[in-house]
Amino acid sequence: KLSDKKKTLEEEISKLKEDSSRLQTEIEELLNQKNKNQRIKEKIETLKNNIEKRKKDIEEREDLLIKIEEKEKQLKPLEEKISALKSLEETLEKINLFEKLTEKLSALEEKEKEAQERENFLKEYETIFNQFTQKEKRLKEVQEKLNRLSKLSGQKDSFEQEIKELVEERKKSKEEAIKIAVELQNYKQIYKTLELNPVIINEFIRNNQEYIDFLEKKKDEVLKKLTEVETEGKQLKKEINNLSKLEGTCPTCKRPIEEHTKKQLLDEFEKSLQEKRESYRKLKEELSSVEEKLNVEKKISPLLEQFKHFFEKHLEADKKINQLKSKLFVIEKQLKDIESIKEEKEYIEEFLNKNRDIYERFKESRRFLSKIDLKTLKKEIKNIKEKLEKLKEYITERDKEKLKAEIDELRRLEKKYVAILEFVKQKETVKKDIERYEKEIKSYKKEIDILKKDISDKEFDKEIRILKEKLFKIEKDMSGKNRDLMELNSEIGKIQGELKALKKESEKNKKIKEDLEKINKKIEKYRTVEYALSSKGIQKVIRENALYRLPKIVNVIFSAFDFPFHQVKFSDNFDISLLAPTIEKKDRYVNINSVSGGQRVALGLALRIAISRFLSNKASFLILDEPTIHLDFQRRSDLINILIELKEKSLINQLIIVTHDTEIEDAADGIYYVEGGKVRLIN
Repeated sequence: KLSDKKKTLEEEISKLKEDSSRLQTEIEELLNQKNKNQRIKEKIETLKNNIEKRKKDIEEREDLLIKIEEKEKQLKPLEEKISALKSLEETLEKINLFEKLTEKLSALEEKEKEAQERENFLKEYETIFNQFTQKEKRLKEVQEKLNRLSKLSGQKDSFEQEIKELVEERKKSKEEAIKIAVELQNYKQIYKTLELNPVIINEFIRNNQEYIDFLEKKKDEVLKKLTEVETEGKQLKKEINNLSKLEGTCPTCKRPIEEHTKKQLLDEFEKSLQEKRESYRKLKEELSSVEEKLNVEKKISPLLEQFKHFFEKHLEADKKINQLKSKLFVIEKQLKDIESIKEEKEYIEEFLNKNRDIYERFKESRRFLSKIDLKTLKKEIKNIKEKLEKLKEYITERDKEKLKAEIDELRRLEKKYVAILEFVKQKETVKKDIERYEKEIKSYKKEIDILKKDISDKEFDKEIRILKEKLFKIEKDMSGKNRDLMELNSEIGKIQGELKALKKESEKNKKIKEDLEKINKKIEKYRTVEYALSSKGIQKVIRENALYRLPKIVNVIFSAFDFPFHQVKFSDNFDISLLAPTIEKKDRYVNINSVSGGQRVALGLALRIAISRFLSNKASFLILDEPTIHLDFQRRSDLINILIELKEKSLINQLIIVTHDTEIEDAADGIYYVEGGKVRLIN
């Protein structure tokens, strides 16, 4: 019902919108016509203004034409006056040229005179100039030589001081070396040789090191023998102690021990022990002697190195002294000529000071003449004189200042003439402007007549007002209907929201129903699996299979340990017993609690491997914690062989063993050492 009502209302609003749009179009058309009418009127007004403007322009151009015609009358008199200007200007130009050439001629003649004087000066003092140049060059060479000799003098003082210091250093190093040689004689008199022949120090150092190496090797050998003798003595003491306590039968041969045999054995052991003690005492004495000699040699070793250091220092100082003396000899030889060089320098400086002014004037004259070509200069003077002779023919005896004043007046009139001529040139342009303006006025009047025909007499404002009133009424009615439509939409929205919520709840209930059906199906499956995995299902199958297969696998592995048990047996509850046949009974089984600790460990290992094989043909890994504990040497060896076989046959991918037993290390691919919470890889 609401939807039908909404549809009717929307149709009414649509009709009102159409009416409103139509009225707006009519109003817009009327406004356009009104604006067009207004634009025509404005254009007519503009054209009228243009006509008035052009009339004023014509008046201005006619006034300008009258002025041009008045100015035109002034041109002819001015032309007659300025016609003589060119002739007067040519005369003035020749007067100016004559004056300039006269001045230039004077300057060139002066220059020619100076050039001649300088040329004479060069001829007169050329010899002195050449001597001055040579001596100046020689002075530079002498000064450089003196500078070098001065530096050599400084070097000489430096070398003498350095030689003095090196002599002192050589003396000190020799004294230090002699002190060390004296100290070395306290250990061995042979070192007195170093005072007379220190060159053999390297031989002494080498002998000392070789003797130290020999004594250390000897010490290691004696220590090794001492340890062996000490170990043998302890073993003899232990055997004597054990033999003293021994009673009954011999643990080895199982025969009764006789007292005299026991005493005989003890005497033999005591004798051997005394021999070991004597040997130990001699070895201790030998060790003490070796250590004493080794200590002496080790004390000698640093002293020999010190002696070598001071001896090498002495040699180095001696070498430097000889080198410096050679250099000093060369320097002293070079310094012999210094006085004669100083005298030569004084003589040269005296000559240069005396002739410096002549030298500077000579250089200046040469520079001056290098810029002048006398031949060209004389030719130029001749040409100027010829030009002056020709100009004299054209120059009159007129006053130059009056001539200038007359030319200036004529130039002023010429400027006035040019200005009037420019002004008069506008005449044709002005006439053309007047003709153009008259044509434009006619065109504007014709356009106004055409525009007046397009002006409408309609009352646009009145018609627009009536249409706007109608439009206002329609928009008011449409606004009310829009409000009704909004209220209707709101009511419809509420109903749609309720409908949506109900649909959502319905979907939710449908999903819950589907989930319940899935859960019921799963429950049925789980019940089937539960039965299959129960004691009546797969558990029973696995148990029976394990009771049949496990003992077989365990027997194969356990038999490798070579224990006195032939078979492992499991009860229904997986209690373990071992077949241990005796003479009285062939099927005698014993509980695992009655076997030794090592046997239980071996059985445990066999069981773990068997279970892994039962569950999978190839186990991923096996971890063994202290597997060799309680096993004797043979059983440990057997276990190691089994582990190696497991690895070589790839029955186990990875085998990890935690142990203190170092015998297993040979079978390992990698060894990690754990101490104090830190792990480090050994191999």
